[in-house]
Amino acid sequence: MHKWARERRLATRFSGKGKWKSALPEILATLEALGRARQVDDGLWVG
Repeated sequence: MHKWARERRLATRFSGKGKWKSALPEILATLEALGRARQVDDGLWVG
């Protein structure tokens, strides 16, 4: 599964309105840098 497909799948789990979905890659990178999320072997995010 491509990275953008995984991010799109993650975005469908949230119902917030606005343009935050386009910033999802940056949000995930920030959470990973802070140690609050990590990407596991199959490409899914946990945290």
